[in-house]
Amino acid sequence: GASANGARSASEAPPVTVATAELEDVPIELGVFGTVEASSTVDVVPQVTGLITDVAFKEGAFVKKGDLLFSVDTRPYRASLAQAQATLAKSSAQAEQAASEALRYAELERQGLATDQQRTQAEADAAGARAQVREVQAQIESASLNVDFTRITAPIDGKTGSLLVHAGNVIQANAPSPLVVIRALSPVQVHFAVPETYVDTIRSGLAAGQLVVRATPRGEGAQTASGSLTFMDNTVDPATGTLGVKATFPNTGLELWPGAAVDV
Repeated sequence: GASANGARSASEAPPVTVATAELEDVPIELGVFGTVEASSTVDVVPQVTGLITDVAFKEGAFVKKGDLLFSVDTRPYRASLAQAQATLAKSSAQAEQAASEALRYAELERQGLATDQQRTQAEADAAGARAQVREVQAQIESASLNVDFTRITAPIDGKTGSLLVHAGNVIQANAPSPLVVIRALSPVQVHFAVPETYVDTIRSGLAAGQLVVRATPRGEGAQTASGSLTFMDNTVDPATGTLGVKATFPNTGLELWPGAAVDV
């Protein structure tokens, strides 16, 4: 009976596999909390004062750089432009006349029929007329720029926030409150802090571009996004003993939302 039990035990013994021991690097994983930040945030502020005649987007919509956002009444600025153009025509004619007079007095002086003072005065009048032309040309450029500013366009690609004004509102140039805020959501950055003991590791990994960062938003069904470390602060916070760093995520699927807390 003992012999049979021994045979049965031997047959039930698990197989043993022999492998060669190897020395390899084991990834260091660090879990912290982070905050999502838009890669770019722009407050859209008007450059001219006037009546909004049209809003060309819906709040919360995605816009492309150069897309029309607001139209401002152009009539006052087109009138100023037309007036400056008319003034330029008049000033140019006066400048041509003054230049001819300067040449005529220069010739009369050579003939002894005009004094040096008369020639000098004619040349001064011609120079003043040319200066007047340049001044009006600057007015035209300014008026043309104001006409362009009546078309308020998106300065970046991104998602618009709440619409703060509507058609019919009068806006003021360089007002402290923006018309709308646009945030770029692709890519986004995640800001977080790591213990100072990892400074050397992060510095070398950042230089080699090898530090992978994964961020998972809070909540049910949240999807994890992958990115890479792209920034480290230039100082350790002595109060907390941590170093601020940032990772960049393509965020093409909009898994990450600015302002949200994430597990990193």
